[in-house]
Amino acid sequence: MGILVGLPKNGDEEKDYQINWGDPFGIQVEKREPFLPAEWYKQSGVQLTWPHAGTDWAHMLTEVQECFVAIAREIAKKELLLIVAPDVNAVKAQLSNRVNMENVRFFECETNDTWARDHGAITMIDGSAPRLLDFCFNGWGQKFGAGLDNQITHKAYNAKCFNGEYENRLNFVLEGGSIESDGLGTLLTTSTCLLAP
Repeated sequence: MGILVGLPKNGDEEKDYQINWGDPFGIQVEKREPFLPAEWYKQSGVQLTWPHAGTDWAHMLTEVQECFVAIAREIAKKELLLIVAPDVNAVKAQLSNRVNMENVRFFECETNDTWARDHGAITMIDGSAPRLLDFCFNGWGQKFGAGLDNQITHKAYNAKCFNGEYENRLNFVLEGGSIESDGLGTLLTTSTCLLAP
C-alpha cells in the first residue's frame, strides 16, 4: 500500500516521492522520477500557435485573433510567451502597444491550426533538466490536417526556442489536451480520447 505526496527539496523545488507504510508502521520514502508535472507546477513559459486564414477560424478570424491578443496580454504580464505563426510580422502588428513585448518570443513556422496544447511538447521533469516529448497529434482521428503542427516542436527546439532535452516520440499518437496529471503519478484521461483506433 502506498500514498503519493509532493515534498519540497532544497531550492524550493517539488519532487515526487512514494511513501510506503511498512509493518509495523515503518515508513520508506522512494523518490519518483521522471514525472509529468501538474498544470500548476512552476513553468518557464506558455506557447500559443496563432490563428490565421488557413485555420478553422477563417470564418471569424478577426474575432478569434482579438481573443488571442487578450490571452497573450494576460500571459505576458506574468511570464514568457512563445508565439508560433507562419507570419510573425503580422502578429507583431496585432500585438503592438497592447502586450508586454519584453516577455514575448516569436517563432516563424507553417502551421495547420491553433491547438498548441494538443500538438506542443509534453514536458517531463527528470532531475534538473526537463525532457520535451515530441509526439504525433493526428488531428482528432485524422479529421483535420496536423502534419505541419507535428513539425513545430522539433523545429522550435532546433531554433533554441526551448530549454531541455528533446525526445522524438513521433511514433506515439497523442492529443496533448486529452491528458491531465496531478504531478504525483496519476494520469487522467478518457477512453474515448486515447483508446479510439
